[in-house]
Amino acid sequence: MRQSIKKFQVPSSRFQVSCDLELGTWNSELFSPDLEPAYLASTAARLQPRSGRGHEVPVLQREKEFLAGLLLEQFWSGKFHNYTLIQDHLGRPHLLVDGRPGPSISFSWGAGRLYAASGPDQSWIGLDAASPEEFTGAYPYGRVFNLEEWQTSLVRTGGNPEEAAALLWSVKEAAVKAQGWGFRFFGPRRLRVEFIGL
Repeated sequence: MRQSIKKFQVPSSRFQVSCDLELGTWNSELFSPDLEPAYLASTAARLQPRSGRGHEVPVLQREKEFLAGLLLEQFWSGKFHNYTLIQDHLGRPHLLVDGRPGPSISFSWGAGRLYAASGPDQSWIGLDAASPEEFTGAYPYGRVFNLEEWQTSLVRTGGNPEEAAALLWSVKEAAVKAQGWGFRFFGPRRLRVEFIGL
């Protein structure tokens, strides 16, 4: 099984994601240089995850646990005896290290690989890997993306609609994963992505 682990610093691109909810506006800045660095691990995934009533394919769960262990051993090399990967009632993953809350963690499947990102203890982290191939054909761009963010993303990707969609989708998905909600309470069009400093 091929796997890789690397520490990644904040990229030069930054995004602000906001959503108008009935209780007010929620804002989240992604890839902020003020945040701690995160760590990324990946492994070749043997199968694509299937959704269904909160149950995951057992093989995929084992691969997630394997990547979580790699990240703990590599970057949080403090002494620990065991770790457990659990999910809350909305499906957000949590690491327990020796029975206590550990580093935050997020997973994404894409292009035949399973990715895991981990950040400092109790931080908010969300990861999504989207491929342009997922957005070919008659994809309903107008139902998912707002006009202004869509036009900006097209400019950033040289006019390639599949790449623009993959960029926007991965930012939106990572933001709601970091919050722990996913798209359970509202659709992706409710989120607005703003490219900061570009």
